[in-house]
Amino acid sequence: MLYRTIVLAAALISIATHSFAQNVRYDQQQSTATYSVEFTSTWSATSHPDDFPADAHYSPLKGVTHNGSVTFWDAGQLASPGVESMAETGSNTILDSEMTEAINAGTAEFVVNGPGINVSPGSASFNFDISSTHSRFSLVSMIAPSPDWFVGINSLDLFPGGLWVDTIGVTAYVYDAGTDDGSTYTAANADSDPHVAIERIEQSPFQYAGVVTPVGRFFLALVSVTGLDENPGPRTLLSGPFPNPFSSEAYLTLENGTGESATIELYDIIGRQVAQDVVATTSGTQLIKLPSENLSPGIYVYRVTSGPFLKTGTAVLVR
Repeated sequence: MLYRTIVLAAALISIATHSFAQNVRYDQQQSTATYSVEFTSTWSATSHPDDFPADAHYSPLKGVTHNGSVTFWDAGQLASPGVESMAETGSNTILDSEMTEAINAGTAEFVVNGPGINVSPGSASFNFDISSTHSRFSLVSMIAPSPDWFVGINSLDLFPGGLWVDTIGVTAYVYDAGTDDGSTYTAANADSDPHVAIERIEQSPFQYAGVVTPVGRFFLALVSVTGLDENPGPRTLLSGPFPNPFSSEAYLTLENGTGESATIELYDIIGRQVAQDVVATTSGTQLIKLPSENLSPGIYVYRVTSGPFLKTGTAVLVR
């Protein structure tokens, strides 16, 4: 459990200043969650000045919820016909059929459709449902115009260790599907023969002044959870920390429905426990101070447990 927590913390580094007040019971092993997802594109003539196209846009977002036994795209593997069609033309028809086949095989559950971005910079947002039995999320969109380039999310687990992720950000880098040899936005069609593996583009037009610059970010936030337990008993809610980032002290707001003491642990981003505190709880809402004395500036993972309740998150200490 702790290992998964630390892996998640690494993914949360880019959004460590965000917090989400909704909390989930740790024992809710069979449940369905609703997430919002927002794709914000920063791709512009300013961020990517090399040959920036006049009609920069993205195709409609196409996603799927699935389990760990299937992968729809990944760097290092060949693109499926559906991913090829999406990346080259923006069409999701073949990809939709591949996702439906996976649903029929039991490895996927929900197909997810979202809007595109007609003009970049811009943003697109939508909600989707995901269950604890098929808790991974994959998403793609063609970056256009382009030979076969796309952005996406690959097999993101939103239910690690039996706990729904509150919020998470995914940096949007551009990938080459490996199905067309074109190297510029408006290159003529030149089918790759043979096809090569999907890879992240780390040269022009997405590398500038020696730096590979992403084209945006995906941000996912938990909206609600529906569980199978009709009588879950007293709830424990936790929000914060605030402020975040913090320079001296940071606090969590705890409403403890279990009547049990709460244990607060802090870990650095490589998994070492650096602080721990046990707090007696009271009825109602109370403030709990993070045990951050004598710590160096950095990103820390907090882990709060009280009876069956468990929640993790990140806090950023600055001096």
